[in-house]
Amino acid sequence: MSFIRITLILLSFLLISIHQNKFNSFAQSSPPKFNNKEDCSTINGELQAAKHAAITSCKWIEELGSGDKNDEKSAFYKIAASRFCENNYVWIQEYIPNLTDKTPAEYKTVLLHPVKPALENDLKLIHKEFARSYKIVEQHNLAASLNNGKGCWDYYYWTKPGQEIPTEKISFIIRCKDKITGKEMMAAAGAHATHATYKKINPPECNGTDNPHPYEKK
Repeated sequence: MSFIRITLILLSFLLISIHQNKFNSFAQSSPPKFNNKEDCSTINGELQAAKHAAITSCKWIEELGSGDKNDEKSAFYKIAASRFCENNYVWIQEYIPNLTDKTPAEYKTVLLHPVKPALENDLKLIHKEFARSYKIVEQHNLAASLNNGKGCWDYYYWTKPGQEIPTEKISFIIRCKDKITGKEMMAAAGAHATHATYKKINPPECNGTDNPHPYEKK
């Protein structure tokens, strides 16, 4: 075997080893947190962490601009990479002023979803009925329109990671404006909690976000 061939083989093994070490390091590292002081030991603590994560995400969008989720300097990159209470995430939707049931369905509304990126390319989500017939995109948009854009809680059903049956979820929705495009967006984050909790924490300024019959449709 020639010296050159031996050298190439050794270099190949070295490159594979370096790549594997980088992969292992990435796999073992924890994703950055929205807040290192979060307390996730109670549902109230988890909901406060969700609210903080949504507000922080909106600040990033206003200060850095949404950008490309593959660009480390963009807000979308930071949002997609960050988590709260272990695996909980923030997603971004476009805010649609004056949204009604007559708004055309062909519309790209989910701009960033770290867990289900396929939603980013779905053009028919605005009026779609999800679990128990909740029109989640319409509801989120309504929540973002109230309370002078300072944020409201929304109640609906969604599946937990690794599960198939949707359960109750509460998400904090807040509106902000993209520094780069000037487009209005809304950041959302939540936790699985009951309708009673939702009614307790939602401020009076957000009345109107509640589905009038939350348990009627199954």
